[in-house]
Amino acid sequence: MVQTVADDRNDIDFRLVRVYYDAFTGYEQRMGVGVAYAGYRHRCSHGADSSVDGRILIRSGPELGYRLQRSFGGLELGASIFGHLSLIAQYEDVHHLPRALFAAAGELRWPLDWAAVVLSAGFGAAVIGNSDNWTASVADRWQKLALLPLPSAALGVVLHGERADFDILAHYQRVIDTGLGLTADPQHLVSLQLGFDY
Repeated sequence: MVQTVADDRNDIDFRLVRVYYDAFTGYEQRMGVGVAYAGYRHRCSHGADSSVDGRILIRSGPELGYRLQRSFGGLELGASIFGHLSLIAQYEDVHHLPRALFAAAGELRWPLDWAAVVLSAGFGAAVIGNSDNWTASVADRWQKLALLPLPSAALGVVLHGERADFDILAHYQRVIDTGLGLTADPQHLVSLQLGFDY
C-alpha cells in the first residue's frame, strides 16, 4: 500500500510532501467465526522532493491479528483486533520512538442494491519511548515509555460497480506522527477519502 500527502504550495498547486509505504506478508487461518493472521509489517515514510523539513519514519516487525465478519438481519458487522511489535524502529526524533501498537475496530454496513452505508470506529494505542539512537531494535533498552491514544472513525458509502467498488468516506484519525518538521508531530486528521476496492 502506498499513501501520499500533498499540498498546493507550488506552481502547479500539487506539491508532494510525504510518501508512506506499507508492506505486509503473513499467514491467515480460519479460526472460529473469523480469521486469525500472523505476519511481518514494514511501514515507512519519507519526505518527497525536499519540499519540507522532515524525517524518515520506520517501524518494522511482527503483527498478530483477528478479523471476523457476521450478518445480523440486513446488517453486516466486521471487527478486527491486532498487535504489532517494532523489531526495528527508525525515527530521527529519539524522544518519540514507536515500540509497539495495539488496536481494535468495528464496522457496520447497511447493504442496499447498488451501495452500502458504512459506519466504523476504532481505538488504538501506541507505546512510545526514548532511545539513545535514531535506530533502535527491540533488544535496545525501553525507556520513558508513554501510551499515545489513537482513535479513528469513518462514515460514508460504498458504491458497487461491475468490476470494483468505489468508497466515499468522511474519515477521522489521530496519527502517531506526521513526519513534518524536525520533531514528532502527532495530529488529529479529518479527510474525505476516495478509493477503489477490487
